[in-house]
Amino acid sequence: MSALAGQPSEMAASMRFAERIGENLREACHGFAARPAMRMGAEEWSYQELGAGVERFRDWLLAETTEGPILLVPRNEPSSVAMVFGAIDSGRAPLLADPAWTPVELAEVVRRSAARALVLRKGSAVPAGFVLRAENGGYQLLTAEAGAEPSAVALREDTAFGRFTSGTTGFPRCLQFSDAAALAAARGWAEAARLSPGDRVLCLATLNNGLCFNTSLLPVFLSGGLLAFHAGRVLPSSLEKSLIAVDATVFVAFPFAYDLLVKRPAGVPVGPALRLAVSSAAPLAGSTREGWRQATGRSICDYYGVAEVGPCTFNDGSVPDSVGRPLAGVSFTITDEAGLELPAGETGLIRIRTRSMAFDYLDREGPPFAANLDEEGRYVSRDIGMLDATGHLVLKGRRGRMINVAGRKIDPVEVEAVVRQVPGVNDVFVCGDESPGRTILAAYVESESVTREQLVAFCVARLAAYKVPQDFVIVPRLPRSSTGKFSAPGIRALQQEGTTCLP
Repeated sequence: MSALAGQPSEMAASMRFAERIGENLREACHGFAARPAMRMGAEEWSYQELGAGVERFRDWLLAETTEGPILLVPRNEPSSVAMVFGAIDSGRAPLLADPAWTPVELAEVVRRSAARALVLRKGSAVPAGFVLRAENGGYQLLTAEAGAEPSAVALREDTAFGRFTSGTTGFPRCLQFSDAAALAAARGWAEAARLSPGDRVLCLATLNNGLCFNTSLLPVFLSGGLLAFHAGRVLPSSLEKSLIAVDATVFVAFPFAYDLLVKRPAGVPVGPALRLAVSSAAPLAGSTREGWRQATGRSICDYYGVAEVGPCTFNDGSVPDSVGRPLAGVSFTITDEAGLELPAGETGLIRIRTRSMAFDYLDREGPPFAANLDEEGRYVSRDIGMLDATGHLVLKGRRGRMINVAGRKIDPVEVEAVVRQVPGVNDVFVCGDESPGRTILAAYVESESVTREQLVAFCVARLAAYKVPQDFVIVPRLPRSSTGKFSAPGIRALQQEGTTCLP
């Protein structure tokens, strides 16, 4: 048995909760030693093998580095999971990068976060100015030839790891999280989702993403379940193979994956074991939601979380259009712009109190983290929503997305909801495009069949004239980040290509 295995313990129901992530994982690796912990294709790791892998990466980083933070670029594979938890256990404060980032973006993240080293899979493109320091199996440790510019925000002593904001509205910012925050998030989700050793969780979200980290890493391992990764590209045929091979009880994915599965001519390839399907990051098309329900007899449950605060709700699908009720340790307050609390049923700003919140950013490129908090320590989100009489949260839009067109304020969420109803439309992003002397309302539509004429006719019949987009850009796939959210640089690139506006 690996030295990581620690002292004997009972199984999940009676497992003690220690202060550190590493201690909790040691308990799990001992308590579930012979059970399968991870699977990807034909590769499978037991909990004992997971513990040994974590120990190897921890010892390697302790031998080759002297301090953190360290930027990791994990992939969705068992060895990367061991790398992430080994780095956390080493105390080197790993920062979990998006594997979709380019070498230029990685170099900029290193500069902004003052990371001391970078860990990549062998064969990955290496940012300019980095040199190889050491190797461990399929991974390589690199350092910058010149020292990184010191961060204006100090790495806190109790920082266990860092995750990044999505970058939807700007360059990703690194968030510092403690062991306690991560464990609170994991326990809250595991309890709400009723995870057990019998669960098999197939997760398509990348390891760096909050959806994966908060629903499919620690929660699964602390519960003794199996975490499965999809091997290969996300295509209907390969997804079918993964779902059938894993016989998943829980499926965690972004909306585009559900779109692909629902549109399969042969139907949705899920077995009777599936009890929970979780979606996040973007709204689901109504046709996808209904198609999944008809095919499986179950609803797709929307997960609500915020990068800065972690997971917030669990949704059992019982209340239409809701993202569920708050997890244990999470509370919502709905207020007006002045901060006055609103009663159930009224719409306003969502303020969040939670034990899983980050405590600081790790850069100086924007407002400090404290600027997000009100005087009571609640996180003031940019989301607009309401709580119904039963405590279910319903999202209504985003603060700050209102578009001013010729003096009229337009909510893009309202326009997007209408465009998504057009047959053949997979998704849409509505924004204000700057044209010489004016702002026009533009809709970037993801579709392989819809025409501009169809879009215009549909919108004219359902929206006030000033809310009908003046510009429709139709593409087969809208640019997205690895989280499934729209990519701000990609949308800007489409804007710069230029199109013809409606008269």
